[in-house]
Amino acid sequence: MKKIALISLFHILFIASLAHGNSDTQALLNTFHQYSISKCDNFILNNSHFKGQWKFFINKHVDGIDGVSTEVSAVQIFGVKNDTVKIDYSYIQTQKACFLHQRSTITSPQSCADIIDNNTWRIVADMPNTDYTAYKNNHGVELYAKDISIGEANVCLQETSIRKTGKQG
Repeated sequence: MKKIALISLFHILFIASLAHGNSDTQALLNTFHQYSISKCDNFILNNSHFKGQWKFFINKHVDGIDGVSTEVSAVQIFGVKNDTVKIDYSYIQTQKACFLHQRSTITSPQSCADIIDNNTWRIVADMPNTDYTAYKNNHGVELYAKDISIGEANVCLQETSIRKTGKQG
């Protein structure tokens, strides 16, 4: 129960620090430092992007992965109703390096055929027996997209996944 109260306190402190004029990036780094990720500042700043009105939810995973490490996950949500982006960041700090696994979910009020740019994304798996089509871009980002209907409206659901490794510092 103490862990839940502590995590909730960090959430409140993080949101309050934004309301009192700290820069978004410094508030973000301060929160990661409170969660024991303190050697990956540049890596975090280079891979966490703020857009418009956003909300951050952050938590720490208590057990390391494959030895001594610290993993902190953050969820960023921005956009407007029916046209939103949700990004899940998992930053891992080990004794030697920083790692990121980033996943995003994008909902757009159009069909996938209308919004997925064929000059940027190439189909790597057209799956006629499922609802999804798999794409990849020149940077190695994977995109899984499918059209869904909500009432009379078509919505494109897009999911991405990226893994990166970086130096500490």
